[in-house]
Amino acid sequence: MVPAVLRVLQETLHLPDERIHQALLVAGLIGLAMAANASIAGAEVGCQGEVGTASAMAAAAACYLLGGDAEAQVDRAAETALEHYLGLTCDPVYGLVQIPCIERNAAAAVAALHAASLAVLCRGEDRISFDTAVAALAEIGRDMSPKAPGVRS
Repeated sequence: MVPAVLRVLQETLHLPDERIHQALLVAGLIGLAMAANASIAGAEVGCQGEVGTASAMAAAAACYLLGGDAEAQVDRAAETALEHYLGLTCDPVYGLVQIPCIERNAAAAVAALHAASLAVLCRGEDRISFDTAVAALAEIGRDMSPKAPGVRS
């Protein structure tokens, strides 16, 4: 998802490779923060960990490329993208996790671009921080134990 979002922006905005490399560093920092403070593993916390993380990473990188301020707007973009995937479980179709994942990742790439645009338009103002959203992901992931009735992993 991150490469797709960055490619679209690079081609649309005619950005040099150096800017894309910088945006990849931004995305990587978001991914590291999420891995350290929650989880990026679908087997551990459901699709919210995989799709939510990828969308947050893509949104942060996109916001950076759109000129977003690193302290407020990039944080807001990552949080906005992530919050829309909180609670998303891994629901295989016919036992194949690839079926819903392909569609979820495509939709999350679009959501990442929207989150980045919203963060730039709102100047980074938000009520929920990225750190709070990541903490919620970790808590929801713990609550979605495979032993709980009706929860698939």
